[in-house]
Amino acid sequence: MCNLSRRQSQVEQDVPSLEDQLIALKDALHNFDICEPMYMELKSIPEQRRTAREHILIMAYEKYQYCREEIQELRMSRDTSRSDSCGDGH
Repeated sequence: MCNLSRRQSQVEQDVPSLEDQLIALKDALHNFDICEPMYMELKSIPEQRRTAREHILIMAYEKYQYCREEIQELRMSRDTSRSDSCGDGH
């Protein structure tokens, strides 16, 4: 029972430190804006040396880039469809 009380006390003492770490992590991960030059710079860092934030920024950029390309393809398809339908006697 004494060990349990000691462990509970230790956990309670660790809580403020863990809360500070959580706040710092949230602040570090808050902004995911990344431009292509920054992406290229981060991508040149060996994966083992990247911070968690750098790794997440790279993943976010790649996902957003994929979505941007898909949107562009859909817009081109839409515009082609519109021009084709306008050329059919309208």
